[in-house]
Amino acid sequence: MASTAARRSVPVARAYCHNWTLPQRRWRVYGQPIYNDPTALLHPYARLLEQPRVAFVPTNERPSSDHRCIDAPELTAAKVAHCESSKWDSWFASQASSFDVFVHCKFYCSKVGERETKVHIVDRIDSYDRIDTGPPYNNHQISAEIFNSETHMDNACSTRLCVVIPHHFNLDCVPRRRPAAHETAAGGTGPNGTIVVGLVGSVDDAIVHMLHNASDVHLLREPYNMKASGASRKSGSCAFFGQLDVAVAWHAWYANTKDILEGKPAERVTNPIMLNVPTVSYGGYASFRAVNHPALTCMDPACVLRRVRGLARRRRELLEAVAEQQACVHHQLSPTTMRRYYSELFEMAWRTKQVEQWRAGAYPTLQTAHGCSGCIGDHADCTSACKAEFSWAAGGTCAVPGSTDVSNCCACHH
Repeated sequence: MASTAARRSVPVARAYCHNWTLPQRRWRVYGQPIYNDPTALLHPYARLLEQPRVAFVPTNERPSSDHRCIDAPELTAAKVAHCESSKWDSWFASQASSFDVFVHCKFYCSKVGERETKVHIVDRIDSYDRIDTGPPYNNHQISAEIFNSETHMDNACSTRLCVVIPHHFNLDCVPRRRPAAHETAAGGTGPNGTIVVGLVGSVDDAIVHMLHNASDVHLLREPYNMKASGASRKSGSCAFFGQLDVAVAWHAWYANTKDILEGKPAERVTNPIMLNVPTVSYGGYASFRAVNHPALTCMDPACVLRRVRGLARRRRELLEAVAEQQACVHHQLSPTTMRRYYSELFEMAWRTKQVEQWRAGAYPTLQTAHGCSGCIGDHADCTSACKAEFSWAAGGTCAVPGSTDVSNCCACHH
């Protein structure tokens, strides 16, 4: 029979997924949390403007940069331009001016950052150091930053907008149907009924020794080649996850620094969950702790072995935790949810940039950029009808959406 403490963990856990995604857990606007839909902060007229045009800019050839700046744009129909590509200069000269928002992955690409009128967002996934001591941060060229977790954000946010967007599911694997608990007998699916446990990624030796020496565990390691890319790298992971009874996402040997504990992304936890593999993870990483069920989170190898055996024995509270784990992660990492997360950020960053440019006295420049040069000061051309118009995209005639100031209007169209 499940213990009282174990039973109590389930109702508490049902709140963990909701808490993870609350606006105040995901957003900081001028350093403060928000408690409602972030786009509700925008002036209602802003919703009728054109949507910002976005380009992702990978800054190196590392897999982590590819994941966030090659895979993620597919969710949002954004474009991709490699910062280090030999073709960058010609691409930039011909295309960069047509984009409103640039997302720099891991590091800032100075080639595109020279355009101060654009919105620049730095995706800080897998980039652990706070970098606000010099340009471009100290001259406000960066509008927003993306982080792994609330802890990561609160300790490293340096810009007017900061948001948590969890690492997306980045494997082209088909989740296998896993039978319900009542359809299978207790035990594992490995040789002689052993529990097939897979270690995800590189891990510390202690967890390897603990599981390898357990007589009821058949241990597998994820095949991973840093030099491989695309389908060849992902196909090996698909075969690996397809064999597992339980996945373990643990820390690597270098995981003892504050920056890494706060900044490591959670895809090693969420990838097996998205493939319907019950997953036990390390509680020292802030992002792992945020996305996984408390009952499936451990701080030491002995705890991991207890959870693995408990899952094999079909302990009710752990099976309920797995169901909650999978429902939460599948929803939050769905293409629909991830697309919304990115769209909200692009919208907020673009509108905030526009407002700040106007407040800084830049609205004549904005008018010039949208075909209204020379009109902002011509009050004779302003009419009451002008005050009701605001949309640049639809031929509107106001420099700042929603303003009723007569000097905000002109009779120009484009």
